[in-house]
This record gives sequence, structure tokens and C-alpha cells, in this order.
Amino acid sequence: MKALKIVYWVSTLFFAGLFLITGTRYLLHSAFFVKRTLGLHYPLYLLDIIGVAKILGAVSLATPKFKRLKEWAYAGFYIDFIGALWSHFVVEGVFYYLLLVPIAILTVSYITYQRLQKNPATAIIKS
Repeated sequence: MKALKIVYWVSTLFFAGLFLITGTRYLLHSAFFVKRTLGLHYPLYLLDIIGVAKILGAVSLATPKFKRLKEWAYAGFYIDFIGALWSHFVVEGVFYYLLLVPIAILTVSYITYQRLQKNPATAIIKS
């Protein structure tokens, strides 16, 4: 179980760190994200909404409390990825395989979280 906890924390903190940075870049309207957002025909204020959501989601994943909030964060990130994949496919006609990397990391984090929660001795969030 110790190895499972290590896998959980490494994948979760890596993902959370990545999305703290990404969310911050969204809020700062980084030139890269402005160009991508306009290229997908979305309004720029969407960067602010998604940036705040990514930061809050990353913080809730990295915090070992608030079980329900953590579940919502996982769901929110999956919805974000599905929307990103679909937007790129519809507008550009391209399937972005690179997005599968954070999806895989998020999936590892979620699966290990669920397995750890099943055992009261190893649970990340104690009931």
C-alpha cells in the first residue's frame, strides 16, 4: 500500500502543479493561450473562467481533505479535457494526442485515490 500512496501523491502533485501553472497562465492571458483561444473561436473571457477553475481544482486535488470537492475536481478536469479534445477536433480537424498525457496522469491519480479510499488504514481522506 505504501507504493500505491507514492504513486497517488506523485501523479496528483504533478498534475496539480501543472494545472496551477496552466491556470495562472490562463489568468495572465499568456500570448500562447490567447492565440489558441481565438483560433478555436472562443471569447477571451473564457480564459479567466477556466483559469480560476483549473487553479481551484488543482488546489482541491492537492489538499488531503474535502472528499466531495475532490470528486468534483476530478470530474471537472475530465470535462475540461473532453471539451478541449472536441473543440480541437471540430475546429481544426485534428485529434490532439498530446492531451492524452494529462488525461492518463489524472486517471492514475483518480484510480489510486479510489483504491486508497477503500481501505480505512490507507485512506487519503478519513471519514
